[in-house]
Amino acid sequence: MGLYGKVFIEERNPVHLTDLYVRPMLEEQKAEVWAEINCSGYPSIKEFVLRYSIFGQNFQQTVCENVSFTPSIERLFGFGDVVSEYEMEHDRCAVVPLRLGHGQNVVKFTVDMPDAKIWSLSEPWLYQLQIAVEVQGEVTDVGKCQFGMRSFIQDVTSEKKGMFYLNGNKIRLRGANTMGFEQQDVLREDYDQLIDDILLGKLCNMNFFRFTQRPVQDEIYEYCDKLGMMTQTDLPLFGAMRRSKVAEGVRQTEEMVKMVRKHPCNVMITYINEPGGDCYDAPSRFLKRDELQAFFEMCDRAAKLMNPDQVIKHVDGDYDPPSTNMPDFHCYAM
Repeated sequence: MGLYGKVFIEERNPVHLTDLYVRPMLEEQKAEVWAEINCSGYPSIKEFVLRYSIFGQNFQQTVCENVSFTPSIERLFGFGDVVSEYEMEHDRCAVVPLRLGHGQNVVKFTVDMPDAKIWSLSEPWLYQLQIAVEVQGEVTDVGKCQFGMRSFIQDVTSEKKGMFYLNGNKIRLRGANTMGFEQQDVLREDYDQLIDDILLGKLCNMNFFRFTQRPVQDEIYEYCDKLGMMTQTDLPLFGAMRRSKVAEGVRQTEEMVKMVRKHPCNVMITYINEPGGDCYDAPSRFLKRDELQAFFEMCDRAAKLMNPDQVIKHVDGDYDPPSTNMPDFHCYAM
């Protein structure tokens, strides 16, 4: 309820970075950089250049330094547009500079990551991307983000479905719900206690925290990245979904995935905790189960647009009939 983190008011240049995400692509030995750039000035169409470097963050390595990238796009004619025979012969795949339009722009490009150090629970190696935006030779903004090279999938095709794989190796999630101790640490700016709290979980043979029914402050994910603790983030939705809030739920799913996608620690998201039986007998207010499944599918599409590799569990604690993806049942042993 309300604001749970620090709030800043910043003066920015008309062309500025609003988000950075590095998508690890282990099999290809590459990483895909997503740079979100906002263009608030007029005229809005501007040619631009990105300059980037990648270093080891908790080890010594220079992957690349001060590389210049000029975004461009190939114009492919013939997809529904009317073109002349001359254009078909001479200009079929013309390369034109990519320009920034007014508002939000997302630029994607790949970087070679040969023999990358892999993020794992025992060796949470981290890289750092540093990037600058140049418009007409002038640097208008710079940014950085930490990232880890790792993969996390759930097997849903084998005869025995459901096993998780971290970096291609089977892994069972052993952990617990959290109810806010880690958020209290950040609220008090007691980061030594936050480190201790995460390490205490690891000493208790946990490899996984479920941030129960809420995203948490970015600092918590950053420390879980650094200390090698996996996490799950839930959309703040319990029991039922209000009919009047479906579009808002999809929007917040997109926002949540954007928040956690850059953190190698966050391996999974969910949409609702313990849905009640048949909308609590109030279909005038809440979605029925088949409608709730349609909501999950809308959220899936939004989530995958933000992170194509996102592992998703529709429901946590599925006491009502299961969803179309893997069922889940809470087991509180202690």
